[in-house]
Amino acid sequence: MKKSHTILVAFLSLVLFTGQSSEDVMRNFNNFEKSLTDWMRSMEKLRERMGEVEKGVQGGGPVMDRLSELNKNLNALRTELADMTTRLNKVDTTLGSGENPMVQFAKTMEVLKKSVAELGKKTEDQSITISVLEKRYQEYMRPLDPLKKSIAEGEEAIKKLNVELELQKKNAEILQKSILEKLTDLDTLMTAAAGQQESSSKLLARVENLEKYTGSPPPPEALPKEVAEAAAEELARPKTPEEEGYEAIGGGFYIRNVQFSSFGASARIVGELKNLSETDLGMATFTIRIFDLENNPVVGQDFTIKGFKNKDVKPFKEIIPGIEPEKISKYTVKLKGTY
Repeated sequence: MKKSHTILVAFLSLVLFTGQSSEDVMRNFNNFEKSLTDWMRSMEKLRERMGEVEKGVQGGGPVMDRLSELNKNLNALRTELADMTTRLNKVDTTLGSGENPMVQFAKTMEVLKKSVAELGKKTEDQSITISVLEKRYQEYMRPLDPLKKSIAEGEEAIKKLNVELELQKKNAEILQKSILEKLTDLDTLMTAAAGQQESSSKLLARVENLEKYTGSPPPPEALPKEVAEAAAEELARPKTPEEEGYEAIGGGFYIRNVQFSSFGASARIVGELKNLSETDLGMATFTIRIFDLENNPVVGQDFTIKGFKNKDVKPFKEIIPGIEPEKISKYTVKLKGTY
């Protein structure tokens, strides 16, 4: 209040010395009083807010929390500014020590552009090459169309052939069954024939015994009819090469009576060959292979017989050098060729 009176006295003195009328003075005084009242109210509000701030500072609370958070943010900003300053110094040092990196980057980009352009050109060339190859491939494939058609026709023919083969298989099964039945009948006939042959053999034995006592075979009319027919058939039947003592060596040729003898430090082989190939040959070549006592082949040589007609029997004689007869375990004689 003392401050208010002091201000009022000062104001009145100012008005009195200015020479204004009382009405003006009262009007100004009222305005001043109103302004002073508003100012006092503002001061009271400010005092209240200052009191709240003092209480918040003394007792903590939201204000201190905000101030603390603000302080942390300021410290973080200081740290970031220091880091940025350090990085800027490094950049400044780099820029001052050599060529500008942006210039180097620009040069690198130019090189990359050229490489990309060259790559694009190569890609275009490759596309053209691929197009040409595709056209050539199509041209090459055109002659294969008839072949594909032939293959398709062949596959169709194979399918038909498979169907026919199935039918043939069924027919073969039926035929096989029929053959088995006939073989059964044949076995029966063979059994009967074997019995008949046994009887004929007994009769022939009796005839041979009779020849021994009489010195000559009985005339056919003196023999039973069945025995006479069997004897005539047996005499008329040609003997097989095996029955004659021959051994097959291939190609329709047979060998027998092979013997070895010494010939100095070598061996001599002799024997007979028979041609049953049903062909008259001007020349036939054979190969002899000799095996030692351990069954290892040690010697092999060829020999030739000239003018070898069908059903002819030809003797042969060859010298086998390098081995003695007693050291031979086995031999083979095979047909090599005919001319």
